[in-house]
Amino acid sequence: MKLTECSFYRSGKDVNFSVFSDDVCRVHHMRSISLPLGGDVDVYDVEPGQKSHWIVIRQTEDGKHDLRWFVRKGRDFEEDRGAVPQALKREVGERFPQLIPRHPALVA
Repeated sequence: MKLTECSFYRSGKDVNFSVFSDDVCRVHHMRSISLPLGGDVDVYDVEPGQKSHWIVIRQTEDGKHDLRWFVRKGRDFEEDRGAVPQALKREVGERFPQLIPRHPALVA
């Protein structure tokens, strides 16, 4: 899936997301959805920086984190749903150590 086809959601502490990249990205509020039982869900899209090569979105729902990886392919950012290359994980881990958990045996 392309980044331009994705929407990201925020609703208080229960549902939110964070954007990590190798260049500054813009997050645009698209709309709010009112829930029948009260509260709102805000819908956002992410615009990559001109020099971005990759974007990692950390989605949080009910305290559980999920990472979505997007890699530049020409003008588009394609989601990498397969095995993310180790070199990319290493680069992301160096910039944002909180995203890539280290195996306890490997920590000195």
